[in-house]
Amino acid sequence: MCECTTTDCVENNVKHCNTTSMCFSQYLDRHDGTHPVVRGCIKSKTPLLCENRKPASLRGDWPFLLCCSTNLCNRDAVPTAPPWFADNAKENGTEEEGFIR
Repeated sequence: MCECTTTDCVENNVKHCNTTSMCFSQYLDRHDGTHPVVRGCIKSKTPLLCENRKPASLRGDWPFLLCCSTNLCNRDAVPTAPPWFADNAKENGTEEEGFIR
């Protein structure tokens, strides 16, 4: 079971979701006043989402993800930038407020 704050969970007044795979916490500041941390369930058996790799050609914000697999493990988890983020952002001149742009 995972804590769930996705749009679907909020709209259906559901606080937890069930999964046979993993839970996630995602940090993405959309700069629109919404809470930047979203938590939920990953339904797929091979959670590629958890690899947290930004496509090389993508310009724009990319979420930081944290995946875990124990009961309610995402409840208090807040993802942080991977270790390589700061170095790559500085090299590419894309460092801004902790996000890749």
